[in-house]
Amino acid sequence: MTQVEDEKLRKPKRKRSLPKSRSYDVKLTKEARTLRHLRRELGMSMREVAEKMGCSDSLISQIEQGRMDLPKGNFLDRIIKLYGVKNRKRFSEKCIRYGEKFTPQELISEALPKLNKQELSFILNYIETSMSTRRLQVIK
Repeated sequence: MTQVEDEKLRKPKRKRSLPKSRSYDVKLTKEARTLRHLRRELGMSMREVAEKMGCSDSLISQIEQGRMDLPKGNFLDRIIKLYGVKNRKRFSEKCIRYGEKFTPQELISEALPKLNKQELSFILNYIETSMSTRRLQVIK
């Protein structure tokens, strides 16, 4: 069989289409917030954690932002030990105690994507007014 005949007999290759963009369900759990809090307390970046865990910084980010479920098993044990927590029981206790201690920046960054245009406009107006008032106070 010649090369030309062989090519004719082959099925035509289908072009692969790119996956449609997905909207992720974000579940920002106490566990995810606690992991982020512990990492920040240690002054570690996501990249540093990823290097020590042998994974990508994207994975760490997805876990902390609730875009991915909290890993189970060995990975969880390794990451909590890296953060100075002895075991899963202690980690669970930290999650319970961490509760709803959110910084204003965390609350705002979580709320921003969920706001509609009118709410964003209101907040922008408030910020502009607040900043102009502060500038005037400093100039006086």
